[in-house]
Amino acid sequence: MGLAATFANGRPWLSPRVEGRLALGGRMDLTGSVSRRHQFVQSMRNAESVVGFVFPADLALGPVPGIIPVAHADEVSLAAELRVAPGVRARASTYAREMRGVVLVAASESAPFAREVPASGSASAMGLSLEGEVSAARYLAMVRYGLQHVRYHHALGSYVPGWGQRSQLEGGITTFPTPTTVVRLGFHALFGRRVTPATGAIEWESCNLKDRGCEFAGTPRTDPALVGTTRAPAYVRIDLSVRKHAHLRLGSREAEVAFFGTYSNLFQRFNVLTYGGRDGLRAPLEMRPPSPLVIGLDWRF
Repeated sequence: MGLAATFANGRPWLSPRVEGRLALGGRMDLTGSVSRRHQFVQSMRNAESVVGFVFPADLALGPVPGIIPVAHADEVSLAAELRVAPGVRARASTYAREMRGVVLVAASESAPFAREVPASGSASAMGLSLEGEVSAARYLAMVRYGLQHVRYHHALGSYVPGWGQRSQLEGGITTFPTPTTVVRLGFHALFGRRVTPATGAIEWESCNLKDRGCEFAGTPRTDPALVGTTRAPAYVRIDLSVRKHAHLRLGSREAEVAFFGTYSNLFQRFNVLTYGGRDGLRAPLEMRPPSPLVIGLDWRF
């Protein structure tokens, strides 16, 4: 049980939290919590604008009476963890959240940032996740599935935000072929995505080694009436990474030198960010580079 108090706008804001845990037979744990949290700084960035993905700058403002409200969220969550056997673990969790006083720039703004008093409203979210993990001396395997329903509400309607995909599947395996070598293979997939099409001229090419950077041209806008109305295909990515380290002794100090490399989007899948461009609202815009490669050297002492 806990209670936090914050003074803002000349008054205190209380954020209570109650949490409980119950152990059953040494193999299962049940946890639950009820909380209220406040958010005193909100973003004036249009989260549904394609410009924010290319240039992830933010503009944060504190509460202003009658303009920027203090947001709060009430949440209830439950979780259960089962230790099936040594190295084998399963977990299930669920939550429900209600939010009030949320600034919704995308509901009334077509530009990347708010140019006038932004709309505000409420939001509701609920979801569940299932997770399994198996570990041993030479490997660790994990898979997680999540299902959620998220919706923002404002005076003129409601919409599903771009980050509110219906379900998510991720997992991977980490192996230790030798005591100094780590190999990881992971996957990440999002299903039931909704995006906001970009209106106006736009040309966008994601960062890649060939062009030595990114390309972006145009002044795309987002129509508030089209926020979250377009369905996008699943986002799928598989990554492979390798890390090899060695220990060196430099005088009285011991140092660790490691070489590492990561190859993202192993099968070069074309993932859609949104739609727009010269061919109309149905021309897909790429979300991720086909196959970025990162190689580096890590020195610790």
